[in-house]
Amino acid sequence: MGDAYGWTDNGRQVFDPLRLENAASELRQNLKPAELRAQLLDGLIPREAFGDIPGGADAYHRLLGSVQGMISELEKVGLDLTDLASRTVAAAQLAHEVDPATQAAARRGHSRAE
Repeated sequence: MGDAYGWTDNGRQVFDPLRLENAASELRQNLKPAELRAQLLDGLIPREAFGDIPGGADAYHRLLGSVQGMISELEKVGLDLTDLASRTVAAAQLAHEVDPATQAAARRGHSRAE
């Protein structure tokens, strides 16, 4: 996966824009907009994060309602949520794919300059 990402001058890791766009395009072709939206929301607000503590489910639903309200307002001003969701989910998938290589390099103590 070495071609999936690169480095900026300030040391931040970035994805290859063409590869990210291709991954996002594939998601838009294979998933319905509602499925992309659900994946985005699940990634932003994982239900499991609230656990089984008293009030956890209520807190989850309040936060979910707030985020959905913000998304609705953003859509009113022209945000394409399907595009945002596909790019976000694609970036998460690419990051997950390169994670083992990143962890292996960290274990070996290699810097990005090597």
